[in-house]
Amino acid sequence: MDSKIAFFDLGASIEDGSYLSTPDDVSDMIEPSYFAGARIHSDSWGGGYWYDSYCYEIDKYLYLHPDMVILFAAGNSGQYGMHTVLSPSMAKNSIAVGATGTGHTTQQKITTAAYFSSIGPTPDGRIKPDIMAPGWSTYSAISHGENRRAGESCDASTKSGTSMAAPTAAGVAALITQYFTDSKFW
Repeated sequence: MDSKIAFFDLGASIEDGSYLSTPDDVSDMIEPSYFAGARIHSDSWGGGYWYDSYCYEIDKYLYLHPDMVILFAAGNSGQYGMHTVLSPSMAKNSIAVGATGTGHTTQQKITTAAYFSSIGPTPDGRIKPDIMAPGWSTYSAISHGENRRAGESCDASTKSGTSMAAPTAAGVAALITQYFTDSKFW
C-alpha cells in the first residue's frame, strides 16, 4: 500500500488577526483526499456546541463512504465542564478525539484526561469524545513562515490541545489499517 499525506490550510488572515475559514460544504475538503486514495482524515477545527450542518454533512459523507474514517479534535473547553464537545466532532459517524497527558511529567499521565480536553455528553446524550490520545505538551512542528532562508523555515515546539491528539489518533488508525491489510506487517 502506498502512503500519502495531504494538508489543507484553513487559516485566513485579516488585518486584525487570523481565523479559520472552513468550507461551506465539508466534502469540498474531504473529496480530494478520498479521490487521491486516503481513507483516514484528521481534522483539528470546529466550533459550536450543537449538532449543526457540519455534523450533518460529515455523517452524510461517512454514510456514503463507509471505507472512510474521519477524526476530529473534540475541543479545548473541558475546564468549563460537561457539554463542551464541539461541532463537527459530535457528528455521529466521525471519531471525536480528546486529549490525555503525554507522560512527560507526573502531572500529565497518559492515563488521565487533560484538564482542557472537552467532554460530553452531546446535547442529544451521546458519549463523546470517542477516544483519547496524548495531546498535552506534545512535541510538534512549527513553521517560521515562507520568508526564511533554506533550512530555517521550521522547528519543533511544545503544543497542547485536542488538535495535537487527533493526528496522533489518526496515525494509530493508519497503523491498525496497515496491520489488517498487510500480511507481513510484523
